Amino acid sequence: MQDTIEASGQTERRTGREHAAGALQGLRVIDFSHFIAGPFCTLILADLGADIVKIENAASNGDKDATAILTSAGEALGVSVAFLVNVLDPEMVVVGGGLGMAGGLYWEAFQRSCREHIFADDSRGLPIVSAKLGTDAGLVGAAAVVFAQTTQQGQLRI
Repeated sequence: MQDTIEASGQTERRTGREHAAGALQGLRVIDFSHFIAGPFCTLILADLGADIVKIENAASNGDKDATAILTSAGEALGVSVAFLVNVLDPEMVVVGGGLGMAGGLYWEAFQRSCREHIFADDSRGLPIVSAKLGTDAGLVGAAAVVFAQTTQQGQLRI
């Protein structure tokens, strides 16, 4: 995409990327990318002019708002996981991906909230752990399901 812009008597050509530069100027973005998405997204938003606030850095520096946001997000996840525990009655909760690697205030709020919202007393102590594969847990799990299904159906060709 290319447009011609007339500015103070001069003609200027700008590509689509140049149009986008500064498009988010003045917008403050709270960045959870350390444990929710890849930091690549943050770089794109910053390139577009957004003011990026790294939430975990702000919280560790004592910012009360950042601490409240991390705590609230961890508590919300804890409530959701507790609901699943109440319905499915697992022996263990394994949290994979970026959420499982979160650690710190977010992880503590998540675990506390999850245990508070589990109905059965004997289930409140179940292990809640991070997946050993970290951010690759979902990918490896999906590959394992495909492998199991294809070998059961005799379709695996090596």
